[in-house]
Amino acid sequence: MENGIIINLGWEQGEKQASLLSQGAAAGIKRLLITYSRLTCASENIKDLLYPLLHQAKALGMEIILDVTPMLLERLGLQELSSSAFRMLGVQGLRLSDEFAVQDIIRFSHNHQGLRLLLNASTMTSSVLSQLLAERINLKQVEAMHDFYPRHGTGLSEEFLVRKNILIHRAGMRVGAFVAAQTPSDTDDFSTVTLEEHRQEEADVAARHLVALGIDFVFLGGNAPQAGDLKAIGQLRESQVTMRAQWLTNNIFLRDLLNNTFTARSDEARDAIRAQEGQMLLAATQSIVAPDNRIVRPIGAITIDNLTAGDFMGEIQLIRHPQAADSHVNVAAMVDEAEVNLLQYITPGRKFSFIFHE
Repeated sequence: MENGIIINLGWEQGEKQASLLSQGAAAGIKRLLITYSRLTCASENIKDLLYPLLHQAKALGMEIILDVTPMLLERLGLQELSSSAFRMLGVQGLRLSDEFAVQDIIRFSHNHQGLRLLLNASTMTSSVLSQLLAERINLKQVEAMHDFYPRHGTGLSEEFLVRKNILIHRAGMRVGAFVAAQTPSDTDDFSTVTLEEHRQEEADVAARHLVALGIDFVFLGGNAPQAGDLKAIGQLRESQVTMRAQWLTNNIFLRDLLNNTFTARSDEARDAIRAQEGQMLLAATQSIVAPDNRIVRPIGAITIDNLTAGDFMGEIQLIRHPQAADSHVNVAAMVDEAEVNLLQYITPGRKFSFIFHE
């Protein structure tokens, strides 16, 4: 996934921004979004704030995306959206404000410098999207990104986000969204959440929720993201539902087996999510599953059929309706209670995996 971090020119300066960039690149984060407040953009020293960031991010090999408004163009001395001018600055993508006309967007999407455009997914309408497609916007250089909402109570609902995702995906665009690091602070005036329900959520959990909802890439913001936040975003897995789970088995072989990525079978069962790959993975090892921990199976139990199940040995299931203990079934792990809600997004054909802990 091409995930990223956000730096706002208005909230931190100098060494802290440089440190954040270096830590982000080391954590595997590929992209940087530079944004700003209108007061920052209106200041005379916008170039002095912007250029050091551009230089460092370029040196780190990060893709640089810049929030662009007509006011910023004026401050940079540009009369129009100029792909060559932004390329000379080292910028590879522009997140355009809604102040730009549809014709400007279509024209710039065909730029020969390879710059990406990131459109506002949250405000996109079917009529505007139809116009963009009818007038042949260059989809190879266009993505969409939901907005972020600093003020409490203004973030999107899950239902609204999913509806917009479906609309934009059908048009052939990838869609991104924002999460925020939950760093203790006396102020909370730059919260970069897209969904309102994520405002008090850990960045790792919020990001995995967004991916489960169909988001293709995630950007992390906040006043001071910690190393754990950066690592979680850098290692985020694409197009799958990923859940934290606690081990209930000490069997090294089973632990290794369950660390794979699985696919939900297309013939959806009522009471469990059945993995396509379990028996195939087991057969490849020519091993057996000895009976162990044959206990009741609550919602979120991760199970594997043992050798007493005969031809079903190796079947892996994720329980979504409580079931009694079965001598043929080992309970190897449990999805964390706080993440059981993610099971609802594992639809037939969807990939899923686990982040295990003791």
